[in-house]
Amino acid sequence: MEDKTKIDPNDDPTSREYMNPSSAPWLTKHVSSILALCTVLLSFTMFFVLIFHPLEQEKKDIIIYILGVLSAIDAQIFSFYYGSSKDSETKNRMIHHQMSKK
Repeated sequence: MEDKTKIDPNDDPTSREYMNPSSAPWLTKHVSSILALCTVLLSFTMFFVLIFHPLEQEKKDIIIYILGVLSAIDAQIFSFYYGSSKDSETKNRMIHHQMSKK
């Protein structure tokens, strides 16, 4: 049997059909933002628990360890959204927008 779908060697994977962000589902577009928000909320919740609720020593050590990891992740999240990575993402969107006008 002959395959009906032909691969065109002139197809460019960076073309508009492949890079069109408006055709992506809502969750696909926002999954990184949702995960970042959930991580920050979890960190603040654990800080609140540690500050205002007395814990046993074994649990306190585990929570402090988890908070250390979450704090490092929070630092990476904030540096992405407010640092140079955000500027780079904005630049890439502007370039894509300019290329899609052609």
